[in-house]
Amino acid sequence: YSPSPAQTIMQAALIANAVSGANPQPSGESEEPTWSTYTMPSLINHSIEYVNSQMEGKNVNIVMIGDGNTIVDQFAKEGSTVYSYDRVFLKTNGENITMPDMTNWTRKDITAFWQLSGIGIQTSGYGKVTTQNIPPGESINTSSDIQVVLE
Repeated sequence: YSPSPAQTIMQAALIANAVSGANPQPSGESEEPTWSTYTMPSLINHSIEYVNSQMEGKNVNIVMIGDGNTIVDQFAKEGSTVYSYDRVFLKTNGENITMPDMTNWTRKDITAFWQLSGIGIQTSGYGKVTTQNIPPGESINTSSDIQVVLE
């Protein structure tokens, strides 16, 4: 696989503008992040152990939705390109969903979570999530009133 000229330019622009789904590096670290691209494998109908083996070494942030042991849906979809520090959302067959820490999530991340979980999220502002009204780890469901502020 070799990226198209447009992909190469876009990746360079994203790097130059420090645009990623990653948390900022703590101050004092001067090492530049390593950027890579990956082709997303199909993880649907596979176990968490299989997911861990397939995603090992890929520098992405995995967000599990539900407490099950088998993947029933995913974003990014199979065959799509995933970049370093992107968030990959995996919905399991478990019914219990806990509130993730949405700090620094983009609207794209929020939309992916909503589409897979079925739980609506009210947003205000633009940029990345700075605050959320439900603390991470709390149990949530389709009747939860989730509100986030982006700046």
